[in-house]
Amino acid sequence: MSWLHKLFNPEFCETCEILKQQLSLSQQREEKLLNRLLNPIGLPAASDLIKEPELITPKYIPWSVKRQMLEEEDRAKARVIREQSSKIQEDIKDLETELGVLPIESLKMGNENAS
Repeated sequence: MSWLHKLFNPEFCETCEILKQQLSLSQQREEKLLNRLLNPIGLPAASDLIKEPELITPKYIPWSVKRQMLEEEDRAKARVIREQSSKIQEDIKDLETELGVLPIESLKMGNENAS
């Protein structure tokens, strides 16, 4: 391109293009700064700063209370195990009927009668 073409063609100007890019970058930075100032990241909301009061529990727990807590936990565990074992037994029976296999109990009884 000749220098006359550059001179009379206002659309193409290397310095203008560079200035446009610099202006665009400057505007992006300014927008980011404004967003950070208006919406700070990492700061908790005011509602998060107010916490519910926690109950103060004594450090020493009497043995009778501790025993009751342990017994209740054991009862809950036993209940879960019982429910799971009954569910497993039902699943086994359903599977045996689906496959057409004799139940395990009848096989054990047959072996005891044979001896």
